[in-house]
Amino acid sequence: MVIYGHPRYSRGWEDDGPEDTRSSSNEQQRPSEGEQSPSDEGKVAEKEEESEDPGTTGPNENANKDGEKQGGGPPTPVGFWDHRLAHVRKEAMTKWTITTVGLMAFILAILSLYFGALLNVEKNLSSLVVYVVDMDGQSPPYDATGHAPLVGPIIADLARTMVASGTPTLGWGVLPGSAFNNDPIQVRQAVFNFDAWAAIVINPNATAMLYSAIQNVNASYDPLGACQLTYIDSRDDTNWYDFISPIVSAFMTEATTRVGEQWTQMVMQNATTDASLVRNAAKVPQALSPAIGFSQFNLRPFYPYQVIPSVSIGLIYLIILSFFSFSFYLPIHFKACSQNLQRHVTAADLNHSTSNPMVIRL
Repeated sequence: MVIYGHPRYSRGWEDDGPEDTRSSSNEQQRPSEGEQSPSDEGKVAEKEEESEDPGTTGPNENANKDGEKQGGGPPTPVGFWDHRLAHVRKEAMTKWTITTVGLMAFILAILSLYFGALLNVEKNLSSLVVYVVDMDGQSPPYDATGHAPLVGPIIADLARTMVASGTPTLGWGVLPGSAFNNDPIQVRQAVFNFDAWAAIVINPNATAMLYSAIQNVNASYDPLGACQLTYIDSRDDTNWYDFISPIVSAFMTEATTRVGEQWTQMVMQNATTDASLVRNAAKVPQALSPAIGFSQFNLRPFYPYQVIPSVSIGLIYLIILSFFSFSFYLPIHFKACSQNLQRHVTAADLNHSTSNPMVIRL
């Protein structure tokens, strides 16, 4: 560019000053029609991305934008039931439902095992054998008193009636006193040897002592001397207290009632011809009511009480810990694999894993 008539601009465009240089550089940097600058290209790309994916802006981003509009600080907290947290609530409830349903199914499956194990308990009660040994008037001198046995036959008939009733009950086994040589100690030995869960013994002098109390006014008569119950609750305290003891207690109550009714009726009938029986009975009332009782002998009580955890919750942990066999996978055992036959190593591991819980449970 040449400007004539002025000495400053008499030179050609090559000698233009800084202003012309800047203007020329701006003209060179200015894009031509149809072209875009790099900054314009970036803005266009950002707009295209926003227009192509309008759904990526979620509630949290909206909240952030709101916070930025308010002053550029953190987003404003909102309540749990805010509409912008709908997707969070949905995800939380879904996971909670899956977890709860899974736990319910697992617990139901485990409890079903116990339900199945106890499903036929009533039908299997007959496998719990309880002896009823009738020694009443079976050995001298009580076999020659001149009075027919009363207590023993009534209780034995009651046991037979319960077995024949068809209702779930214990395995009552009625045995004569001769099976144990009319010795109550031998009956206790049978219970101690786990031949039966319990035994009810009608003592040889059961009926004879009743007659003696009324006829001879024996004020020291003790109804508990007529019969005895022998058992071992420590054999299995759950079986005894949950299944056996309730039925045995009901049996003894019914036996006492039946003997008392028949014995009182017999005394009153004889009193019509012998008025002294009524006076004697008034002096020995326990000979009429309850007439008989049951002495109870627990051969092996569940004692001391500190052993309760070993058969309850402590037993669970004992079983779990006793099967820890990680020590059998130490390097020394793998070293043996290269020197011995594999089947020998396997047999040794099985032996160790089996003997470990057995020794711990001792």
